[in-house]
Amino acid sequence: MQTFSSQSQLLGRARCPGAFRRASVAHPVPCAAQRPVLQRRALNAVARMTVKESKSGAEFPLAQRFWEGDNEYRCLGASMRAKQILMIKAQVYAVALYVEGELAAKELGIRDRGGFFETDDDFCSALTDGAFNKTLVFTMLRDLEGQQFSDAVNDKLGPRMQLTGDTASLDAFKGFFEGQKLGKRTQVMCLWTKAGDLEVVLLDAAAAAAADLERIAPTNRLHSEGFCRALFELFLGENSVVKDARPVWAAGARELLESERAKVQGWVADIDWWKSVQPSVSNSHDAATATLSGQPGPEEYASADDAQVATFFNRRSGMGRLEAKEVLKHGSWLRVPAGQRVVSSVQLYECVYLLVEGRCTPAAAAAAAAADGAGAAGSLAGSSQGKRMMRSGHVFSLSALNVFGVYIGFDQYHGSQLEVWAETDCLLYTWPMSSLERMATACSPSLAAYWRNFVAYSIASEFELRAHKCMTLCRCSTGELEHESWLQGARSRDFTDAARDYETPHFSWQRCRRWLAKTLSPFPPAGIRHTALPLTGVMARTRAMAVAEAKAQAARSKDISIRMLQEAQGAQPVPALPA
Repeated sequence: MQTFSSQSQLLGRARCPGAFRRASVAHPVPCAAQRPVLQRRALNAVARMTVKESKSGAEFPLAQRFWEGDNEYRCLGASMRAKQILMIKAQVYAVALYVEGELAAKELGIRDRGGFFETDDDFCSALTDGAFNKTLVFTMLRDLEGQQFSDAVNDKLGPRMQLTGDTASLDAFKGFFEGQKLGKRTQVMCLWTKAGDLEVVLLDAAAAAAADLERIAPTNRLHSEGFCRALFELFLGENSVVKDARPVWAAGARELLESERAKVQGWVADIDWWKSVQPSVSNSHDAATATLSGQPGPEEYASADDAQVATFFNRRSGMGRLEAKEVLKHGSWLRVPAGQRVVSSVQLYECVYLLVEGRCTPAAAAAAAAADGAGAAGSLAGSSQGKRMMRSGHVFSLSALNVFGVYIGFDQYHGSQLEVWAETDCLLYTWPMSSLERMATACSPSLAAYWRNFVAYSIASEFELRAHKCMTLCRCSTGELEHESWLQGARSRDFTDAARDYETPHFSWQRCRRWLAKTLSPFPPAGIRHTALPLTGVMARTRAMAVAEAKAQAARSKDISIRMLQEAQGAQPVPALPA
C-alpha cells in the first residue's frame, strides 16, 4: 500500500552507488576520477526520495541512517493500521520497515541461491531471521496516549511472554511509554540490533522533522532476543496486525534481491574477464586467499567464560578461534538460580541450550505446573525418574541441530511435553532457531561443518552413556574421565583444562615453507570452490524440515500449555491447533 519513487534498478544504485550495472549489458567501469562524482550524485538523489503510504499520505525517506550500525538503511515499504470505531475506520498509524541495505541484500542473495524464496511468507521470514539490524518506524496519524499504544502491544504479546517466562521485557517495553503523549505525526522507532537489543526512540512531530537520527543516543533499551522476535513477528508474522504490510515488505525485499542479483552478475563478468587476461595470477590469488582465511590470528574474547566456550568447541569439533567468535556472536548467556525453570516446553523446541555449569533435570510439564518456588526441583524428582541428569557439556534439544543439513533424527524429548529445571545454580549458552539457521546458511561454510562435527560428538557421548548405564562419569574429548566434581555441577574438563602441548601451534620454517608453496601454487586444491552449506539437495530439505518441525512442535506445546493452564483454572479448553 505504498508508492515507490523508483524501481529495483534505482534501489540497487542507491544501495551500491557507482557499482550498479545491468547484468545484460557489459559497460566499461567508470575511471577512478569519475567515481566520487557519481557516488555523490547517487546519494543526493536517494536523499530526496521518499516512500509514500498511499492511504494516509505519510512519507518515509527511502534511505536513512540510524544511530546503530555502520550501514545505510533502506525502507522496504509502508502500510497503515486502521481501527474500526462504530461504523468508521479510524487511521491509527503508518508503519515502515527499514533494514541495513548492504547486509540484507547479501543475505537475501545467499538464501536465493539456495532456493529459499517461493512466497511472501518466505521473504518475511528471511527479514525476521536476517543477521542485520532492522527498524520499525511508526508515524502516528491521530493523537494517542502512550499507554494506549503499549496496551495494544501487551494485549497481543502478553500470553506469549507469559509462556516463555519473559514478562519482565514486556513490562520494560510498556514502561517506555508511561506518561508519554503520542500526538499526530509523532514517530516511534523500534530498532532490533544483531546483538538482540531493542532500542526505542520517541520523537514528536517537530523533533522528528529536525532530528539527525544518526546522532541520537537512545535511553530506552532492553535486551531480549525473544521479545524482539515477538514484537517484529507481530507485524511480519502470519498473523500480522497490519495485514497489508506483509505483501508490501515482501515486494520491497524482492526489489532489494534484484539489485543484489544484478550486482553479483556484474562481479561474475568482471572476474571472468580478469581470469581470461591473467589466469595464473588470478588462480594464485584464489589459493592464497583460501589459505590465509584458514589461518586465524590471535583473537580475543569478551570474557573468560567466552574463552572457555571457544575452547570447548575447539576440543569437541576442531573449531578455530574465528569460527568460535561467530558462534558466540549468534548466542547469549543465561543464568538460572537453583530450583527455577530453565526451559519451558515451548522454548525446548525454539532454542538450543549448552549447559556450561550446574545440573539440570527434565520433568513433565504437568508436574512442573504444580511445582513452585525454590522447592520446585525437589517436587519434580518423581516426574523425572528414568531421565538422566544433565551436567556440564550437555546439549538440548538435539533435534534442532538437524538445521545443519545432516538428518540425525535424535531427540530424547521429541513428542513429549517436558520442561527442564535447575537443581543447582546453572550457567548456559543459548542459540535461537533463527541464529542456528543463519549459521547454517549465511556464514562461512566451515562453520556449518564444525557444527556437524560437534553434533557427531554429542551423539556419540549420549550413546556411550545410554549403552553403558553403569557409567557414572562421562568422558571428555580426550577420552579421559571427567573429575568427580563434574557430578556435582562443576564444569567439564573440556572447558577448564589448560591447553596441552599438542593443542598449541608451533612455528617452524618447514611448516612456513609448505604454507608458502601452497599460497603461490597456480593450481588451487581440488574442491576449493565447493561448499557444504545445506542450500541444495537432501541437506537443504533436512534444514527446511528441521525449522518447520521446530515451529510446529513449539506451536503444539504452546497449545497444550494453554490447555493445562486453563484446566487448572477451571476454564474451557481452547480448540486444538491443526497438526
